[in-house]
Amino acid sequence: MTSVNDKNVLVAQVATASPLSDAARARLVEKLTTQAGQPVELEERVTPAVIGGIRVQLGDRLYDATVLARLRAVRSALVNAGEV
Repeated sequence: MTSVNDKNVLVAQVATASPLSDAARARLVEKLTTQAGQPVELEERVTPAVIGGIRVQLGDRLYDATVLARLRAVRSALVNAGEV
């Protein structure tokens, strides 16, 4: 499901550990707009639990490059390695 605001602009949910800089925000909007083929706005949320990195949800696409996601992947790999 794609979130579209009243201006017919796609809305991407973004989670970071600290606020994005103006330059990072502009680059992200530019890249997402290019990929989506229509204007994109960010709905930003500061979430300290992600530790670092960024998580972007745009419609049914999820890009999770957070430290938290990487730690979960390592934990899962270690648990699954013991099941051989």
